[in-house]
Amino acid sequence: MELQLRGRFFEIVVNLPETGVNCRYPFKISLRMGGIQVTPHRGVSGDVFGLFRDLVRLSICLLEEENCEEVKEDSFLFWRDIAIEAGFYKADEIPIEDVVAGKIRTYSASLMLQDCIFSFRSEEETLRIHFKCGDFNLGSVDVPIKEFVLEVLKLSRMFLRFLEGNLDHINEHLKKKGCKWPFTITKGELLGLKRDVGYLKELLRGKYLEEVDIGSIEETT
Repeated sequence: MELQLRGRFFEIVVNLPETGVNCRYPFKISLRMGGIQVTPHRGVSGDVFGLFRDLVRLSICLLEEENCEEVKEDSFLFWRDIAIEAGFYKADEIPIEDVVAGKIRTYSASLMLQDCIFSFRSEEETLRIHFKCGDFNLGSVDVPIKEFVLEVLKLSRMFLRFLEGNLDHINEHLKKKGCKWPFTITKGELLGLKRDVGYLKELLRGKYLEEVDIGSIEETT
């Protein structure tokens, strides 16, 4: 089973391997961002549901930081220290007092890709993304926050449509490989992602008003 999702910024190719399934990271995922191949071309082991969940929650944080509390409690965003440990920044480039005061917003996450780490730092209307996947790649790319969030919304809706039609097949495949809950995807988790995507859509519409053509998303998903 293969899923290909492509937009102006993201290219995501997902495969459900027939052999060698890692229950924690049960998919083989290839990721390009801004024209840069972030993972090896053959992909890395990952959790595609977790990938989209984290991108959607990150986008909510970028648009409305006060609603990050639930995200922070889920601990997928590790803030400043992981980004420094990964070598994306020096400690004095992200003073801890500025982070605490909310002057600098830096988020770090694995995006549920094995041996990968990403750092997201918003600077006015631009999102600076640093990435590192094992020994394969270390780089960065800049993208307007509005364009990033809009594409996350569009591809997430496409992913949900795919997942709703293939959830039982995916879970049956994982169970045959010995993967049980919490490594299968429950209908409750699917509904939770749908809720988050719906909330992101309303945030995007409210923040950018007529600047964002939400209708174009509806037409393509």
